[in-house]
Amino acid sequence: MNPNPSEPAFDELLELLKSELPEPLFTAVTSKLDSYQHRLQYAELKIQVLEERLRLKRIQMYGPGSEKLTNEQLELLELEPGVSTAEVQAESAREPVPVRPGPKVAAILSVVETCRRMNIPVREYLAAVLPGLADTPIHRLHQLTPTAWYSQNH
Repeated sequence: MNPNPSEPAFDELLELLKSELPEPLFTAVTSKLDSYQHRLQYAELKIQVLEERLRLKRIQMYGPGSEKLTNEQLELLELEPGVSTAEVQAESAREPVPVRPGPKVAAILSVVETCRRMNIPVREYLAAVLPGLADTPIHRLHQLTPTAWYSQNH
């Protein structure tokens, strides 16, 4: 089934090519397309295998309870050094991170990624910023970004 109804399906495109191209050229083009399709399928399988290997390594690293976590939750745990068994258990009881995060989750993941890139301990940053966030005037919010916070506190 074509996910985007406004785009012609692959089969329709092949029929169009067949009607527009001379037979030898059409055969050459479809042969190349088949080759590319096989390469793409092989690459997708390799990615799946590598993702599963990474998942298994993360599960081995975090121990019991971590097999219940989604790949996204395991990735977030990996961003924070020194995660305890109790934290893994608590995370496994938590609601999974949505596969397609909404704007709020995306904003949180963006903050976590910024902390990671700057080597800012995520928990330290959140513990310092979140308690006073509700009382912070809008004109001072820029001071609470990971970059600004780090430059003020380290």
